[in-house]
Amino acid sequence: MGLALVLATIAPSPPQLFAALLIAGLGQGMLGITANVEADRMEAVLGRRVVVRAHGFWSLAVLVAGGAGALARGMDIAPVWHLGAVLPLASVLVWLSVAGYQPMPPRQSEAAARPSRLVRPSRAVLVLFLAAGGTLFIDNAASDWSVILMRDALSASSFLAGLGLTAWASGQAFGRLSHNWVAKRIAPERLALALAGIAVLGLLLVIFAPNSIVAIVGFALVGLGTSALLPMGLSAAARLTERPSAVNVAALSQLTFLASILAPLVIGWVAEAFGLRAAFGLGIAILIANGVTILWRRPFAALAKPAE
Repeated sequence: MGLALVLATIAPSPPQLFAALLIAGLGQGMLGITANVEADRMEAVLGRRVVVRAHGFWSLAVLVAGGAGALARGMDIAPVWHLGAVLPLASVLVWLSVAGYQPMPPRQSEAAARPSRLVRPSRAVLVLFLAAGGTLFIDNAASDWSVILMRDALSASSFLAGLGLTAWASGQAFGRLSHNWVAKRIAPERLALALAGIAVLGLLLVIFAPNSIVAIVGFALVGLGTSALLPMGLSAAARLTERPSAVNVAALSQLTFLASILAPLVIGWVAEAFGLRAAFGLGIAILIANGVTILWRRPFAALAKPAE
């Protein structure tokens, strides 16, 4: 995956760039599903929440990567040299992380199950996607378009524009790393609704922001509000009983990847037709749909029970 990203920086034509990014995406997809399944199995073995915190470390990595990218850009370092230098370092860190690591045993529902060639989402997984997976649209909007909105709509300086992205990633990291403490005190469904409400407030601040500072606060609230919804959905998918937990986690992960593919297209079309603020406004409709699904179908009820 890393080598493909390095090659993407020197691709001489759009088709070769597409091919390199396709390979990187395949690697990310397999890595993401594998990591989610392993984190869920660890959650079952340890008897405490692991999936949301694991995503919190991903958010910290986004902060570090964003800072490194901004530094490289400020020093006028070409992307190929930047990523080329990071690749061996990242490879060593991955090797140190997995060397001697003993994989977690499968959940009881997986032990006797036959592996499936094609993972299809069940009705329960679709409900979880409607309750949580749609937040990836908002994450795509914040991660890919926050800097552009700050620059074009609010005439922010390069420093302030970058702070919008940093605020979003910081909100996500804080929400995910503090989730275990909060989840012990608030029921899962109430917590999910509260997070959706925080994200709606953040989007309203972003959409109607009169200046950069208000928008930065809004992006931080958006990051906090969307931080735990998808990881909670993955944990709830693992506790579904009609199929092996790994199959349900993989099915929900595949749906979220599909949302990641469609989100940039939709955001770009709406931004071009109606402006970036309107594109972020779509996120409010998605969060309302999340809230209705949570109240109607109660997909997070299983999280109130201890892991198997």
